[in-house]
Amino acid sequence: MIETYLIRAFWGDRRESLDECARRAEALFKRLAARDEVFHRWEMAGPTPISPYTEFKPTREALREKLDQGRNRERGGPAIENLGFSTVVPSGALGGQRVRVSVHCGAYPGLPGSAPTNSCLLYLPESGAIAERLLRAERLVAMIEAIVSSWDPDWDSFTSGAPSGLVGILPAEPLPLNMLGWVTYLSRRYGPLPTLPPEFETQDLREFGTLIVMRDVEHYTASDARQVGAIERLADTLHQAGVLRLTPASGA
Repeated sequence: MIETYLIRAFWGDRRESLDECARRAEALFKRLAARDEVFHRWEMAGPTPISPYTEFKPTREALREKLDQGRNRERGGPAIENLGFSTVVPSGALGGQRVRVSVHCGAYPGLPGSAPTNSCLLYLPESGAIAERLLRAERLVAMIEAIVSSWDPDWDSFTSGAPSGLVGILPAEPLPLNMLGWVTYLSRRYGPLPTLPPEFETQDLREFGTLIVMRDVEHYTASDARQVGAIERLADTLHQAGVLRLTPASGA
């Protein structure tokens, strides 16, 4: 079975306007474009399944329109304001491969204990020349840094897209699958981190938070018991320290 990969960032309730979400989204696309050529061209599907893709330029105005179209609405009624805005933008096909950005922002449903509503997902190719280029630690760190700088999420991780993920749900708390990965980011809102297992190193992301990067991985795969075991130990360490939470205790 071909393994799929994605970078996923989540954050809790954050009431932001359509204009503010469009500003953040535009900043993300600009930062990604500076990191690799696969992020230079974006496309949108046509109105029917057989319609060709057309080029999409991720300007603030264009993204504002797409985010507005992605609002949840009552049937035949107005938009549901506290559920925010969303859109999905695929890249142009480069060498037969695409990446895809999915954003949900500006949501503030106000449901204590629920999973974070806001997210930014970056779907990566699983094989081929582009995958070989992007699935390297330095490139992954750069992509996560672009997402963090644009959206200021609570957490972010590079992980497997397999349904089972890398780490199962811990029994003590209903955590989302794949909160941790080969590269994990945690906001400073979580507070200081404990001493981590030796398989990981940390990098400071300026005013935002901390990156946790698995050392010495040649090929990222959830079928490698050593890699999965290291992430399980990381999960246990963070859980014991009270850090592994859906959202920081202090709020966003």
